[in-house]
Amino acid sequence: MDHQIKVSESERGNVDRNRNRKRNRSWSPNPSQNRNRILYVCCQEENILRGCYVIRAIDLECLMACSCDFDADKGVENKCASCESGPNHDLRPVGLLCGDCCDIPDCMSCCPFGSQVVFVGGELSPWSYDFRPSRKVFVYDIEDELRLQGLENGNNIKELDKSCNGVANIHHDIYYPRMMEIGGDLYALGVVKCDVSVSQVYRRQSQRWEALPPPIPSFSHDFTSETLYSLLYTDNKIFLSTYFPNMPVKCFDTDRKCWIADSGFHSEVFPFVGEALVVDLDKPCKEKLVFTYDRDIINVWRLGLTDDLKGSYLTGYGSVNMKPRLLGLLGNLREKSKQFRLIDLGDGKICFVRVRSYQVEERTVNSLGLEKVRVVIIVFKYEFDPSAQALPYKILSTRTFTIMPHCKESCFVRLLKCFVR
Repeated sequence: MDHQIKVSESERGNVDRNRNRKRNRSWSPNPSQNRNRILYVCCQEENILRGCYVIRAIDLECLMACSCDFDADKGVENKCASCESGPNHDLRPVGLLCGDCCDIPDCMSCCPFGSQVVFVGGELSPWSYDFRPSRKVFVYDIEDELRLQGLENGNNIKELDKSCNGVANIHHDIYYPRMMEIGGDLYALGVVKCDVSVSQVYRRQSQRWEALPPPIPSFSHDFTSETLYSLLYTDNKIFLSTYFPNMPVKCFDTDRKCWIADSGFHSEVFPFVGEALVVDLDKPCKEKLVFTYDRDIINVWRLGLTDDLKGSYLTGYGSVNMKPRLLGLLGNLREKSKQFRLIDLGDGKICFVRVRSYQVEERTVNSLGLEKVRVVIIVFKYEFDPSAQALPYKILSTRTFTIMPHCKESCFVRLLKCFVR
C-alpha cells in the first residue's frame, strides 16, 4: 500500500481529493470536527544502535476532567478519582517507529499536517564514521483505524515510497529541522552537516517541495539546540533570530513568498530562546499574545504587527510561575535541552508539556539506559485585559505521567512536538 499525504477537496480544488483509493474512505482536514479532541506528544528515544520515535496521546476531555490536588509545600500530587478511572486517562502509546540506525534516521523532526504527522530530516548511522544525510520521509495517520488496535503489529509510522509524488520527494538533506504548518503548507528550516542553511516548503497545491528564495538566513549547526535560536510564527509570517552566530530578527512572508529586509524589530535578537507560541486575540483587538518558557517560568508578551512591520513591537506582559510545581514533580532540572512545548487549546486555555529523562542510578554493562521518563502536563486559563500590567491566569489542572521507554537501551528522550487534533 502506498502512503501519501492526503489533502481535502476544498484544498485541492478540481483535483481528485483521494488518490489513494485503496483506503476507500474520506479524509477530513480537521479530525477534531469528527471526534473528541486528543493531545498528542511526539518524542524521539535516543539510542546508540537503534532509532526510535514514539507518539503518545490522551483524550483532552479526560485531561480537563482532572481535579488532582497538588501540594506545593510538599511537592506531591494526589490523583483524583477521574484520573484513576480508566485507560483513556493515561498517556497511551499510539504511534511507533523503531529499527536499526542504518534504517531509521536520527534527529528527525515532525509536524502535524492535515490528518497525518510528517517526519523528515536527520541522518542515518549517526554513531559511525560513514553517516549519511537522510531524505527519508515517514508519516503517521491519525485517522488510521488500524492504529486503534494498538502497537502489537509493530511500526505504524510508515516510510513513504520515493516513487510516489508529493511529500516523499524532499529536495535537500536537513539535519533536525524546525517544522511548522502555515496556510496549509509545510515548512522546514534547518542546516546540513556542513553548516549550509536549508529552508524548504511543501506546497499543498502543487504537491511539491521547493526551496525558499534567497537570501536564506545563515544558521549554525547548533541550530539543533533550542538555547541558541528564537522562533515565532503567525498565520502568514515566520520570525527567526539566532545567538550563534548572532543574527538579528529575520522575517519570511508566506503570502508574498519572500524574505523581508526590515523585520520591524530593532533589537539584535528576540528576548527569549526556543520556539514561542503565538495566540490570536478576539477582534477587534489586533494584538497577539506570545508565550515563551525559560527557567521554570512561562513569560507572556504582547505582539503588535503592522502591515509594513516597521512599527512592530514585542513587550512583556507578565509571567506564569511554574517553578513550585515543576521542582516538586520533576526535581532539580539540569538538562541542557529545553524539553517543553506550549499548545493553544482555545477558549483562553494553554497547555504546557515538560519532559524529563531519569537515568538508572547504577549503570552496568547490561543496564545503560533510562530508568523512567516523567511527563508533566499543566493547563492554565488566562483572561486578556488590555489595561492590566500583567496577564491574569488560573491553573486548571496538573497531570504527571511516568512512562517507560520503548527501547530499554534508550539514553535520552527528546520532545519533538505536541499538538491537538
